[in-house]
Amino acid sequence: MSALDVSIRAQIVNLLRDLQLRLGLTMLFIAHDTAVVEYMADTVIVLYLGRIMEMAPSPGLYGAPQHPYTRALLSAVPSPDPSPPVRPADSDG
Repeated sequence: MSALDVSIRAQIVNLLRDLQLRLGLTMLFIAHDTAVVEYMADTVIVLYLGRIMEMAPSPGLYGAPQHPYTRALLSAVPSPDPSPPVRPADSDG
């Protein structure tokens, strides 16, 4: 999905989520985009080299990841609204 135009990608993700909720579908959704996974999944499994590192309900995994790899993975995601850098106070008095 990453090769799609952003608006088309959003439409597809929203369509999948709508179908999931309306029809009570269960899906296996594999993605590298952690924001999309958080939006789509009730339960998340984090894999590293084909092995399960952590499995948890989405709110728990994103709110308090337990495995060091999961914490590193989520901390590597850039923030869409980063805080401005703190500047030292002016020393001119």
